Amino acid sequence: MTKTFLPTAILAAATLVLAACPPATEGTVTDTAGTDTDDTTSTSGPSTTTVSTTTTSPTTTATTGMETDTGTTTTDSGSTSKADPVCGDGNVDAGEECDNGNDNADNAACTSACKNATCGDGLVFDGTETCDDGTNDGSYGGCMADCSAWGPRCGDGEVQLEEGEECDADDVLLGCLTTCKQAGSCLEIKTDNDAAANGVYLIQPEGFAELVEVFCDMDAGGYTYLKVSSQGDVNAMGAEAFCAGFSMTLLAPRTPEHVLSAFTAATTENVMPKGGGAVMADKNYISILGIYPVEAGMSCVGMPFNSTDCPEWQANDGGVFYISDSPISDQPATKNCAGCSMIYDWNDDGTVLDYAAFTIQGGGKSDLYMCTVNDLVP
Repeated sequence: MTKTFLPTAILAAATLVLAACPPATEGTVTDTAGTDTDDTTSTSGPSTTTVSTTTTSPTTTATTGMETDTGTTTTDSGSTSKADPVCGDGNVDAGEECDNGNDNADNAACTSACKNATCGDGLVFDGTETCDDGTNDGSYGGCMADCSAWGPRCGDGEVQLEEGEECDADDVLLGCLTTCKQAGSCLEIKTDNDAAANGVYLIQPEGFAELVEVFCDMDAGGYTYLKVSSQGDVNAMGAEAFCAGFSMTLLAPRTPEHVLSAFTAATTENVMPKGGGAVMADKNYISILGIYPVEAGMSCVGMPFNSTDCPEWQANDGGVFYISDSPISDQPATKNCAGCSMIYDWNDDGTVLDYAAFTIQGGGKSDLYMCTVNDLVP
């Protein structure tokens, strides 16, 4: 094998060229790892020549924010975008008058629409405005022009007759409804104010020109009772006539609950009676009732006395009635008359003890009875 050796002069020139190469630029890291040097030494006679062959792997140069690998550069960068302005972000943006962030409210200085609270915007600014109906002309039921007070209205304690008010009082016992209309019955009061309790109330039954005191059983739903203690016995027709003077009718119980309610009202001292008498409490207040035969001489003898079992009788308004689910022997008898009440006797627990129909002197008579408003019916 024949080996060829480079002359010494050529090797010296190569060394000078390498020495002239500039150093690495500051900020640039040059990775020379992976560089392999293969030295070959040849000896010929008294002279020795060494040839170095260098193989360099691909170089990676790193600079700030940039990585280069064999000529390939990848750049990473981030960006931030600003959120769109909205009412409630705490910044007063274009088209907004204010923005208090989470404190925006329709009763606050800055509304939920980012508008400054002003008298006339229809919103009441707490602590600053008393009212704001958007019109603010001081008319009935409206707000004054400066939003500092209400104009005349239902609830101000003054009766504006020209505006249709009949009353204006916040005492429920006076029977003045929240509409400033006078209640015509206990049921109307109970419907208007569910918190109304049992007691004596003022009402003005429809068609009656004055106020009248009645006992209201609110626990039972709003039954109306006007007690009458007359100075002599009257039959049902006479009682009906007296009750009509108050735009009421003689009591006709409708349900078992109504019977118990009426018995309790009769035997409890509550409202002062009309009619000149002074009896405050007695079960004889329900000894005659507004329940009459549909046709005189017809009856349901031996049947329980209620409108289901005894359709031959009816309440004075043509409606349902109830006395008992237990029959009384031989009653209600056929000896009855039109517009005549039976006479009733009661146990101390509010259940009926006995009743009897007859025609003498127009049926049952009593100096005690109760009038009512027939509006609480099943």
